[in-house]
Amino acid sequence: MKKTMSFTLALVMLLGVFAAAPISADAALTNTQINIYKAELNSIHSRPLSYVSLFNDNKKEIENCTFTIVDVNDDGTDDLVVKFDRTYMAAMHSIVYTVKNNKIKRLGEIGVFLDFYKNGYFTSKAYHNQGPGNKIWPYSIGRFNSSSQSFEYFSSVYSAEEDHPRANITNGYRYYLDYDNDGVIYYVDGQPYTKAQYDNYVNTYIPAKNKKTVNWLKITTANISNLGKPASVKLNRNTLGLGVGEDYGLLKTVSPNFANQSVSWSSSNSSIATVDKNGKVVGKKSGKATVTVKTSNGKTASCTVTVKSAPSSVKTNPASLKLGIGESYTVSECTNSGSYANAANLRWTSSNTSAATVVKTAGTNKAVVTAKSKGSSNISIKTYNGKTASCALTVYPAPSSVKLSATNITLKKGQTYTISESSPSGTYANSANLKWTSSNTKIATVTKGSANKATIKALSSGTSTIRISLFNGKTATCKVTVK
Repeated sequence: MKKTMSFTLALVMLLGVFAAAPISADAALTNTQINIYKAELNSIHSRPLSYVSLFNDNKKEIENCTFTIVDVNDDGTDDLVVKFDRTYMAAMHSIVYTVKNNKIKRLGEIGVFLDFYKNGYFTSKAYHNQGPGNKIWPYSIGRFNSSSQSFEYFSSVYSAEEDHPRANITNGYRYYLDYDNDGVIYYVDGQPYTKAQYDNYVNTYIPAKNKKTVNWLKITTANISNLGKPASVKLNRNTLGLGVGEDYGLLKTVSPNFANQSVSWSSSNSSIATVDKNGKVVGKKSGKATVTVKTSNGKTASCTVTVKSAPSSVKTNPASLKLGIGESYTVSECTNSGSYANAANLRWTSSNTSAATVVKTAGTNKAVVTAKSKGSSNISIKTYNGKTASCALTVYPAPSSVKLSATNITLKKGQTYTISESSPSGTYANSANLKWTSSNTKIATVTKGSANKATIKALSSGTSTIRISLFNGKTATCKVTVK
């Protein structure tokens, strides 16, 4: 049965829906756009009461309001969004402008708590949460209608939680509507959704990968004057290690996102490391060099590059490995002393993906191996200069049970005992993934040792249960009595 939202919540969400958040513009503003937007911003700065009549102190309030440049409707034209959020709540809003035929045009009015997406959609949060839950703060999904040339909102979303103090309000938590029985109901336009249904709905319109990065600036004379000029530039790395002959692409971020994005690159010592116009750094010989990026107005950022010899060999740690089906293990690599291979350029492969897969851990020299089915596979690593090594993997069935070498022991205070585990013949659980716990660490502790062993230490009189847990949830226990 379809539900309708309470009038109060719907009103709050409607108010909250009118807001615009800027995007990460891929191209710089044109000179025409800059001049037109500057003129409009100067007008707003000098005559704020003409735009919003409820400011308490027009000069102070307007300079605490913000603006940004964002392609609101994703039509390829960067728009100006001015956010008036320093007045009474009922008057909060944002105005969206664009440039058409070298003239400014007002696209419409939206709210002040927004995120924008690359497909032309945007979301707007409510000013405050009047919904019966906090897991999903009330928000609406909107878009720009090119036919009517206006903004429209087509969906309102919020959550209702079983343990929320206002769970019993209209369209709140009703146990018979919690179809997946997780204590939360997701309301979309008043209709109860499960978590899976909600995720599917949201991913249809506003997938996280489409969310745009934006910058808001205060409406000050300085910010207006500097419109289009970079305020700063950053690199994704402050330091970088490379082997001779190895390359790496540095990434720059010019802020604000709507500023001139053009930059130049340079190296302090091109005999050690070179850099091209796209930020690609190449190690030439052992030593150190500083790579610098500079914006059109002189803002800079630098990365210290250390170049070492190219690897003459590479090893995996471990060189061989056993796992049970469904079990995972992190494998790492190392090169010969004094050499280097950047982790970003390492290539990991599995010779038999039906037996095991391998997934590189971003930014490290490690990879996670996951056993899929009984069999064997070679987990191989390859450096940028072609050096290789492999880890011989054998996959066994997952244990159906686990046993401990003792199930009941008595110790005196201060005594220790070495305990071990075993699983049924033909199965396997890697010792690295064994979990040992004590139910009462004041009575006895347990410390993981080598292979499948652990050390129990008696601390004070009483009893404690020592538990072993395998990667697939199988457990066994040993009762420890301390006298």
